[in-house]
Amino acid sequence: PAPATTSECREMPIPILVLSGFLGAGKTTLLRHLLENKEGLKIGLVVNDVAEINIDSKLLVRSEGAEDQVDQVELQNGCACCSKSDELLESINQLLTMSVRRRSSYDHIVIEASGVAEPRNLREAFQDYEDAGVPIMKQIALKTMVTVVDASHFGELMESSDRATERPDLAGYSEVMSRRRIIDLLMEQVEVADVLVLNKLDQVDEATVGLVEQKLQALNPKAKVLKCSWGVVPLKDIFITEGAWAATATLELEHRVAVQEAATRGQKQLAATSHGHGHEHGSSEEEHGHGHGHGASSEGHGHEHGHGTSGEGHGHAPDCTDPSHDHGHGGKDVGHDHGHGEEHSHGHGHGHGHDQDTTAKSRFGIGNFVYARRKPFHPRRLTEVVKSLPVKTNAALHGSRGAGDAFENVIRSKGYVWLANSHLETRYWSHAGTHFELRDEGAWWAALPRSEWPEGKVQTDFILQDFQGEFGDRRQEIVFIGVDLDEAAITKALDECLLDDAEMVQYTAMAARHGKPNLGLTV
Repeated sequence: PAPATTSECREMPIPILVLSGFLGAGKTTLLRHLLENKEGLKIGLVVNDVAEINIDSKLLVRSEGAEDQVDQVELQNGCACCSKSDELLESINQLLTMSVRRRSSYDHIVIEASGVAEPRNLREAFQDYEDAGVPIMKQIALKTMVTVVDASHFGELMESSDRATERPDLAGYSEVMSRRRIIDLLMEQVEVADVLVLNKLDQVDEATVGLVEQKLQALNPKAKVLKCSWGVVPLKDIFITEGAWAATATLELEHRVAVQEAATRGQKQLAATSHGHGHEHGSSEEEHGHGHGHGASSEGHGHEHGHGTSGEGHGHAPDCTDPSHDHGHGGKDVGHDHGHGEEHSHGHGHGHGHDQDTTAKSRFGIGNFVYARRKPFHPRRLTEVVKSLPVKTNAALHGSRGAGDAFENVIRSKGYVWLANSHLETRYWSHAGTHFELRDEGAWWAALPRSEWPEGKVQTDFILQDFQGEFGDRRQEIVFIGVDLDEAAITKALDECLLDDAEMVQYTAMAARHGKPNLGLTV
């Protein structure tokens, strides 16, 4: 559908689009294309550039023929997705004030995020504003997350072990600078997107375009991928307000969607192999709440295991037993709880045909699967497996297909981990390219009293979907994405890390007596 007109927007919240991507990916070029549009849209723009002198801002102000259609507010204090989020809200308020003075509503507001932007934090800020009843939220609504990806440098970034502070060419300069690794930021920008703009096709060959596109679709199967040069894409494909899901999701929902998509794709690939024909998979709709106990540690403050990396930070092995590393549910500081007596539900669906789903598998060998178990890992045995992850060299990043270690061809893996020495706390497994971390992610819901759960039946039902047996939502649930994955070998390696029957009896008894077994010392 075509973008909404000004007259239609006056009676509804103004949709906000967040534009992410590293410096040099082509965000400014895409913005210029949007601002020079010929469709008569009224756009409010928040420029969030971390450069000391905002050259991009000056270029945008001088766009030919755009002055009567664009209002712009520039952020001066760096990244809006961290400590400066209040300034972001003030900037939006300034735009609305301009609009009132002109007696002309915006069709869309676009926020240009910095190169080091963390889309999850931006999204969470808007969700917090809404839950807190901030009045301005009656006039605006975050609707679309868009990320610009540089096709010519995607492979290089997937292999990077640099931190953002070491790559000013990608992140810029700012007092507010993320210490997260470039690959970690790249994964977040790709996975938290409704639209992925694969830019600079003119600088790569057709085979590279195909490989990058399929990796993007594997990393975020629900996103629309737009291929272009010089940021030229149809406006109707950027300003989407229906069917978008990333803008209103949470980390927990992202994980659940990734699990569902991997399972669905596996079923379709099996069906395509068995029956040799394709058919449309109709869209499905589910309701979900915003509440989650697993704190969204998107700032990268987790405990990092950087095999083959610089080793900075404050890491500990999975078998760490230092009580100071136990991070339970800390409310606002640890988790993002959208209870507040409200029920948040969003319907979303996504249709795929067999041909589309099996293209990546047939052309490049790219596939995915979910490792799911209901027993905890023995932390010491898991440590040995973690050491085998492809964090020094990763053949799959170049599309080659190794035949060595079980994990050699894994491009990305992520999900929830249950450790035997961490009965109360969730761990989040995150591996991408040549980087791996196992970070604290707050408490399991089963470890929390019901008084600390979000209110509302929709959110409670959403949480209870993950409960099974006496241990509730504690589980292993890791999504693996890669080239010619050896699912059987990976599964076998991880199964060998699980507690055996005797260890499970001991774990269960200790949990019943103390509520916090620590088998890292006793098994």
